[in-house]
Amino acid sequence: MSIKKGIALTNEEFFFLASLFKCNALIGVPDPFTGYWLEEIETEMKRAAKSLVHKGYIVYKNNDIDIMPELLEYVKICTQTNMTLWIQSDKEGQEEERYFYLNARKVIESRVSENDDQLSYLLQERGNPAQTWREIVQAMLPEEKPIVYEGIITLPLDTFTDLLEERHYYSLQQIEKTLKAKDVPAKVAKVLAHSIKEYAYRGCISSFYHMEHEFRINSLYVLCTEQTNWVARRVERQFEELVEIRSVSLSQFLKEMDDTITRAKKPAAHMI
Repeated sequence: MSIKKGIALTNEEFFFLASLFKCNALIGVPDPFTGYWLEEIETEMKRAAKSLVHKGYIVYKNNDIDIMPELLEYVKICTQTNMTLWIQSDKEGQEEERYFYLNARKVIESRVSENDDQLSYLLQERGNPAQTWREIVQAMLPEEKPIVYEGIITLPLDTFTDLLEERHYYSLQQIEKTLKAKDVPAKVAKVLAHSIKEYAYRGCISSFYHMEHEFRINSLYVLCTEQTNWVARRVERQFEELVEIRSVSLSQFLKEMDDTITRAKKPAAHMI
């Protein structure tokens, strides 16, 4: 079977395959059976297995399951990795969501799509981790823009994400007023409000580093406009989740991207 175009899985199929391996959590694949009775879960898992058989991805032999070799390798990497990257982007109204599961030799990319509240995944093999990371950075790399503010703007994470996600429901004046109420200087609030309301590109990269029975997570938001490029680093202080927002040059952007990986591996990083 040719897999040059990738291996397509439903949420239920991916969850079923992950359940065959020792896996505490698979980042990016939610439990599709939350709230189900045990009997219902068993029925749905059998239905997922039957679907995989129909697609030719698995075969039952002597009460055992044979998984297509390419798919077996993919699922092993996804379930046994200690580093997962989650990338969300919005460019000119085109939204994308992707996960990258890394091991020492290669990376498996999972492109997520949603239709009528049903999640589906397209798994594809990428290059080695270093090559894949260069491609990710290149895809998110903005054009050089002037730095409009040399300081750091600190906002509650929920305030920042609410303004971004609900920007169509807020007027420019409402966003600016909210920023000023959080002690953002008036001139900076005006520029940042315009960036939130009218950005050309918005991205977020999160790294999940698995250490024994816990995950360390680090996130960086990227906001590109005609005026400047912003990055917002997720931090935690006194049990409060915040973002530190900066207007950055290209060299500063590249450093922040690299730090997203290295900070996740440090004990001081936020843990979930």
